[in-house]
Amino acid sequence: MNINKRVKTDDFLKVIPTMILFLDKRGVVKCINDKGCEMLERTKKEIIGRNWFDNFIPHAIKKDLCCVHSKILKITDNDKEEGSSVEFFKNPIVMKDGREKMISWHNMTVRNNDDEIVGTISSGEDITEKIYLKNKIAKEAEKYKNLIEFTNTAYMIMNTKMSIHDINNHFLDLIKNPSIEEVIGTNPRAWVSCRDIKKFDDAFKNLVFSKKNIENLEIIMYDYNNQEIYVSINASLNTNGKTKIFCLMRDISKVKEGEMRRYIANEKKKDRLKQSIKEIRGKIKHLTN
Repeated sequence: MNINKRVKTDDFLKVIPTMILFLDKRGVVKCINDKGCEMLERTKKEIIGRNWFDNFIPHAIKKDLCCVHSKILKITDNDKEEGSSVEFFKNPIVMKDGREKMISWHNMTVRNNDDEIVGTISSGEDITEKIYLKNKIAKEAEKYKNLIEFTNTAYMIMNTKMSIHDINNHFLDLIKNPSIEEVIGTNPRAWVSCRDIKKFDDAFKNLVFSKKNIENLEIIMYDYNNQEIYVSINASLNTNGKTKIFCLMRDISKVKEGEMRRYIANEKKKDRLKQSIKEIRGKIKHLTN
């Protein structure tokens, strides 16, 4: 193949995975690629020659988008600050059946051979699904967060390097610290008792590298008053977007205190029983002599 062979512009437009749209100064569509027709669910005959803002933009934002178009046309090389607000833009478009898609645009002016601005050219990416998924994830996260708040459970969200990104008020109550700012960005490992550091490290390494969830990991931590807290930890990886560690923590100090009291009580019972047996044996021995 002759690499010097000239490739037509139309050939480029056919393979570009985004909408390419050329509007004149009045906003009339002069050119659109196949991807653009696909996104609008219309043919080129139904698009070219028609006013973009009258036919393909929701009526409620028509005036605002006309203003954006006018700003792009007025941009010069010296208006970079003004141009930054409209060079990249997001707005919905209307498909043939009335449904809307959200498009992320990159806008530029088009000049003729006399260096006069004759219109705009825009590259548009369909981000409808991205926004839907982002909103869905945000709603689910908020729902889960509210549920956790309701259950009086402390939670923290960390990156895989164990740096805290988010916590709730119950977490602050747990570690006796009133300031979120002091906690964000820290590593919870610093609060773990020396005797439980290895147990803590091994559990989180298995979570990050082996995807093994942490279930009811019981360790001793120290709060900001240097008091011991027994906590139970459950943690899992959240891989929506950047991988994060979602961690739930329960204060089980009272449970452990109860277990300790029962243990001591049982030991005392054993000691009394041993003493009673010893006394009985002594009496039996005395009677048999």
